[in-house]
Amino acid sequence: MATENSDVQGSGDKDVLLSVYSVIAARRTAYDALFWQAPVLSLTAQAFLFTVALSGGTPVWSRRIAAGLALLSALASIQLMVKHRFQETSDSITCSEIERKLEIDRIYGSLPHGRPSQRTHARDAKGLEKLKSYPIWLGLLSLFATVAVVVVILTFTNVFKP
Repeated sequence: MATENSDVQGSGDKDVLLSVYSVIAARRTAYDALFWQAPVLSLTAQAFLFTVALSGGTPVWSRRIAAGLALLSALASIQLMVKHRFQETSDSITCSEIERKLEIDRIYGSLPHGRPSQRTHARDAKGLEKLKSYPIWLGLLSLFATVAVVVVILTFTNVFKP
């Protein structure tokens, strides 16, 4: 009788793990999608704002506001990317722990939500695919923030005269 209860309990634990895994894996995927939307939307907004900020025919107060908003947009996007990356990584770690408990790596050959370098299909990466996109995009957004600071300074020093 005790054996039957432990078997049922073991099966119940596995069912619970699979249910939790399903929810967390879906949420991780959603964070990953949101993660890449932030820089795209930010660059779209910044393109418009820099067009206004660098336009000679726009009043100086409009250029100052646009440059300030471009800076805020870049900084907010950096923060949003960092937050989404944290949430996605946290869920990925939890999924990997569940995968380990379920011994998925023995079946699949690696942990599906494990680090990319440890996944079977990612081991043969060469060239550009080996580069990590996260620091590249943070660097790009940081560059846009730096340019926005320069444009703010230039608009307040009246370098751009109508």
